[in-house]
Amino acid sequence: MTQDRVPQVGAVEMAGERAEVVDGGQVCGWAGASRLLRSKRYGVGTPQPWEPGRSPTQGQRGCQGYRGGDSGGVEGYDSGMSDSGERFSNSAGDAGAGAAEYVRACLELLGDRDPWAVQAELVPELRRLTAGLSREEMARPEGAGKWSILEVVRHLADTEIVYGYRMRLILAEDDPQIPGYDQDLWARALGYQEADLEATLLELEAARAGSLRMLRGLGEAQWERAGHHAERGRETVRGIFRLLAAHDLIHRRQIQRIRDAHGLG
Repeated sequence: MTQDRVPQVGAVEMAGERAEVVDGGQVCGWAGASRLLRSKRYGVGTPQPWEPGRSPTQGQRGCQGYRGGDSGGVEGYDSGMSDSGERFSNSAGDAGAGAAEYVRACLELLGDRDPWAVQAELVPELRRLTAGLSREEMARPEGAGKWSILEVVRHLADTEIVYGYRMRLILAEDDPQIPGYDQDLWARALGYQEADLEATLLELEAARAGSLRMLRGLGEAQWERAGHHAERGRETVRGIFRLLAAHDLIHRRQIQRIRDAHGLG
């Protein structure tokens, strides 16, 4: 299946996960995406086609999509960009329509890198990327409607809590329901811009170490246990683990991009 020609209605297999294809030939979210596309909350009347290689527009909001981590408006396309700046949109509040493309882009970014190694190096890399920066520099948004370095780091800490909870929920319960969340709402309501960098890094470091320690003890069958995400549908522990590693890489690139945008090197 090519990116620009998809079935009108149905499902596709992407990296071992099922992705729903809703009317209009739009790859969007997983389960519940069509409903979300029509949600008044996002000001969308009907699904609109998504053009491969282009960030979603206002008219495409409503499913888990382009923006910081688990949810951007709602969950999905993280707040980092590819080299072209198009595969991972960073405009606050944008929710993308291409959930299957998001998974594909994430896994392409991860490539053959070891997800264990990627996750273990997150905090050291964040310390490197923030070394020598003043609070004013870390709190400066990349641009209008975009996050600052401080907000990205705080988002990573909260994502670790959310994804750690989800994996534990799946391991403890049979086919649990997994709610999504609005990451931009969290950023505003939880004061990401006022976060303390060192405290946030220590929190992230402890949460990540705890999750990796838990995951090292899993048997093969446990890795394949799954829950039902409110918007993405079926997700396995293994799938969440790999996406989280890719998510780390996306935001590390984003922080470097923000540094470059402000001449911080």
